[in-house]
Amino acid sequence: MKKVFTPVINTSSFEELILKKQGNEGNSTLVISTIDEKIKNTDIYAGFINLCQEFNIEVQNFMQDDFCHVVISVNGTGSLSMMYEDPFTDISIDLASVLYRELSIQIKKRDFIQKIL
Repeated sequence: MKKVFTPVINTSSFEELILKKQGNEGNSTLVISTIDEKIKNTDIYAGFINLCQEFNIEVQNFMQDDFCHVVISVNGTGSLSMMYEDPFTDISIDLASVLYRELSIQIKKRDFIQKIL
């Protein structure tokens, strides 16, 4: 039986990693500018999560069989999952890394599709 739970996310650590990734020279300028538009002048964590949702990236959390599950879905299909025992484990860095990667892919896909249409 699945039970709902809220994972531990240190928003400061999450935001720090997002900003670090935004500053990487090798990142696509399209990705950087798209994310920057959404997170500047606002709460970085909330803005980033909202942008993920705009690109159909969702995070679902539940407990099952004494394990915590965090499932990242893209367009309604699970693309990655994390499983751990301790519900007090801070998943900020792992979650930020995965979401940034998935969002980057979705931004590039959307741009590609718009260019060919």
